[in-house]
This record gives sequence, structure tokens and C-alpha cells, in this order.
Amino acid sequence: MKQTLIIGSTVADIIIGVNTLPASGSDINTISHEIKLGGCAYNVSEVLRHLSIPYTLCSPVGTGAYGEFVISEYKKKGIECFKRVEGENGCCYCFVEENGERTFVSNHGAEYAFESEWFKDIDMSNVDSIYVCGLELEVDTEGKIVSWLEKQKDVDIYFACSSRINFVNPEIVNRLLRLHPILHLSDKEAEMFTGKVNPAESSEILSGYTDNTIIITSGKRGCYCREKNADGSFSSIGVPAVNTIVKDTIGAGDAHVGAFISYRKMGYSVSNAALLANTVSGAVVATSGATLTDEQFAALNIPVNKSRD
Repeated sequence: MKQTLIIGSTVADIIIGVNTLPASGSDINTISHEIKLGGCAYNVSEVLRHLSIPYTLCSPVGTGAYGEFVISEYKKKGIECFKRVEGENGCCYCFVEENGERTFVSNHGAEYAFESEWFKDIDMSNVDSIYVCGLELEVDTEGKIVSWLEKQKDVDIYFACSSRINFVNPEIVNRLLRLHPILHLSDKEAEMFTGKVNPAESSEILSGYTDNTIIITSGKRGCYCREKNADGSFSSIGVPAVNTIVKDTIGAGDAHVGAFISYRKMGYSVSNAALLANTVSGAVVATSGATLTDEQFAALNIPVNKSRD
């Protein structure tokens, strides 16, 4: 099986539990506080690791306290650092309310740097898919990521739009959409992108931009898939969520797209890959933080890649 390149950030997630988000000028106490390794790219890579999918985590790491935290956690997990860069690494303050809803306040740093020459030693003939997050495109105002993607051939591009898609330079977004990526986004993000609340309507608009498959997640309602068929036509299906008790929703989308990529690479249909992705995402929201331990993942008892090709 060929590799997947996962392009994006690794940060320190500072998870702060509160009863409700404070009003401006208020004074509240936290109910919990912890620091975990996070960042969209890292979260996605963890799912591929659990499912034994070959990948390279293309995530630069900066300096400072948070950069040292990332490197320390990498060493514990046996993760090779892709690139050490100058400038402080950022973090994400994750406020989690009692109902499990999360609010992010991000401090972007050197982890969002990108240079095409970093990839010169990667054998692209052994790569068949690339994941990229919209947060990277927001920071990459020069369009370096898209310029590099435009040079790649015969790869599936998975684009996770992010909730800040409207802050990305429209020209950069349009260039990426012309590369026919598989879009993975939440229903809220799809509404931001298209102005349509109904996933059936928004996915039809989005597939018109990309001429490819669209996956829209909708929390407890599962996800909506608009699949491009081999003959060029499109078919749509809703895939139900799994029953779960939500602890926090940090990393739910990252887990879902990571699992979806993995099962598509294993040869599963779009609907079955989405169903298994719902299972993984459901387990992530039932625990604190964005990723699962090896023991938690094994308890899901779902298929793992057996290919050694």
C-alpha cells in the first residue's frame, strides 16, 4: 500500500473544562485542566497509525515551551519529527463546556510554516493520497501549499476545509478546488461555504466545484455522502451515527477524515468507509481530547489494514 502524506500542524492542546463559556468581564473557575498533543494533522495521523496505514506526518515543529512539549511527546510515541523550524510553536486553548461542545482559541506559530523543498526527499511515486487542512491555507497566504499540490500527479487530495474556510484567500481556495479534491467538512462548514443548511443542497453545490466526492458530517445525525461514481454520475446516501455519550467534541472531524481515508485505501466503499469513520469519531467524542489510546482503539474491534505491500 502506498503512503499518505498528512500536511498540517501539531500543537499543544490546552483543554480547559468550564460549566459554560464566560461572558465578557466575568470571573469563573475551571472544572478541569490538562495538556495533550493535538493539531489537525497529528490527530488525523493517529487514526492512520491505529489502522496500520502507511503515512508520513508532514508537520513542522517550532521552538519554545510548546515546541519542546511536542518533541517530548513525539519521542514518547516514537514519531519522527518531519522538520524543526525557527519560531515558537503555537498552541490551542480548547474550552469544553459541560455539554461537550468545544470552543477553540488558537495561537498559531511556526507549526504552520511550509516550504516545498522539505518534500524533496519523499519518493512521490510511493504516495497515492495527500491530506491538507484549511487552517494551513489560511496562514499560507502566499499559496505555497497549493503551488506544490498543483505539481503532484496521480494522487487523491483530501481537503478538510475547517471552520475558518471563509478566512482563506478565495483565489487560493479556488485553485485547490480545481485540483478535484475529496472534500470533508462539517454541516456548519458546508453552510459557511455554500449558504445552504441542507447537506443535500450544499453537497451538490460543492461537488459542482470539485467534480468529486463530498463528505459532510453532522454530529449525532451521522454524515451525508455525495459520491462520484465511476461513470461520472453522482449518488448520495446518509450514513447513521453510532450511539455515544459525548464527553467533548475535540478532534471529532479529524478522527472521521482519518478513518475515512484509511478505509477508502483499504478498498471499502464510500458508505462503508463513512460508517466505520462514524464509529471512530463516536469513540473520540466519548473521551477527553482528540485521540484514542491504543487500548481504546483496539476495543472498537474494527478492521485494521493487513496489507504489507
